[in-house]
Amino acid sequence: MNSLLKASLICLALTLNACGGNEPAATDTPIKPTDKTTQRAEFAPKPPAADSYNAGDLLYPWVDQLNVRETPNTKAKRVGNAAKGQPVTLSGEKTEKKETIVLRGIAYDDYWLKVTTKEETEGWVFAGALKREGEFKGNEVVTDTRFKFQAFGDYDLSQWKETDRTDDSGGDAESTTVIYQKDDQVLKITRTDVGEYGYTNTFTLTDAGGNLLKARVFTFEVDPELLIRETVIDYLSMKEYVRSQPMSKHFMQLNERPQMVSGEWKVTEL
Repeated sequence: MNSLLKASLICLALTLNACGGNEPAATDTPIKPTDKTTQRAEFAPKPPAADSYNAGDLLYPWVDQLNVRETPNTKAKRVGNAAKGQPVTLSGEKTEKKETIVLRGIAYDDYWLKVTTKEETEGWVFAGALKREGEFKGNEVVTDTRFKFQAFGDYDLSQWKETDRTDDSGGDAESTTVIYQKDDQVLKITRTDVGEYGYTNTFTLTDAGGNLLKARVFTFEVDPELLIRETVIDYLSMKEYVRSQPMSKHFMQLNERPQMVSGEWKVTEL
C-alpha cells in the first residue's frame, strides 16, 4: 500500500476512534471489505465511449461556455465558444493522442475533437468537456468551501461556522485542519501535502455528540504508480464506497489538482 494512503487511513482511523459514540471502535487497520458483498453503486457515471467519435455526431458541452480553439491546445487562440447543452457537430477529426485535463476537480483523459458550433464556428474542443445525449457526465464547480461529493454529500461552507483551524505541518508535510459546525453537525477537513510525493484530503462528519456519520479520504498516490483513490464510509447505512483511477501524469504536470475520481464505485456492506 502507498505510504501516503496508509498514513491517511491510520490517521482517519484514530480520528474516528476518538469520536466515540455508538459506532464500532476503529483501529489502525482499515476495514477489509468482503468480495461477495461488493457491488456497483446505483449512481455511478457511465464510462464515456472515448473511441467512438464519428463525423456528424452531436455532442453537448457540460461546462459553461466551452472554449473552441484554433488548434488542439489549451493555450491556442480562442475562436469561439459553445454554451452548456448547446450541441456541436463532430467533423470526424481528432488528435492522435489523448491529453489529461482536470475539469471541475475530475481528471479526464481524452482526445481533442474538431467541431462546428451552432453558430457555424469551426475549431477544436477537448472531448472531456462533451457528453452524449442522456449520458451521465459532469459536475458542479469544486472549491475548498463549496463541493458536492458522491456518497458524501453537498456542502456550502459559507453556511457553516468555522470553529477551529490548526496547522499540523512538520518535516516535508504541510497539513491544515479546519473544523466547521452547522446545527447539530460537525465537519472536519484535513488537507495534507507531501510535495511531489502526493497529497491527501480527509473529510469527517459527526453529530454534535461526536458520533461518526460519514468519512471521506481522497489521495493522489505516486508510488508505486500514479493513482488517485477515493473512499467514502457511510456509518449510517454501514456501506463503504471505493473507486480508483490510474493517472498518466503527475499532479504537478496537470492544469489543476484532481479532487474526485472518475468512474464507477464498488460498494461494500460493512
